[in-house]
Amino acid sequence: MDNINIFVFATISPKSEYVRAAKNELIKMLPVTRDEKGCIQFEIHESENGNLIHLYEEWTSKNALENHHHEPHTKRVAKKFEDWLSAPTTVSIMKKLS
Repeated sequence: MDNINIFVFATISPKSEYVRAAKNELIKMLPVTRDEKGCIQFEIHESENGNLIHLYEEWTSKNALENHHHEPHTKRVAKKFEDWLSAPTTVSIMKKLS
């Protein structure tokens, strides 16, 4: 899986009192994450009722994705989310079928 694009779909479940703050933190991450080496796409979506946040990402490799998780901005947001989430984040790492 190292030499093919990696796709990520994550669902984030913030506690109701942190929904707005969680969205704002992720929106602030958009430009810096999109500028990371290996980032092809990094998109944030919300559920119809606005209570869940969904991330859709595409990376050039598994290593690029792993490097993203070690970036200071990613670690900062992850630290805040430790107390902000009502459930663990679900993450699916996928590859495109041809």
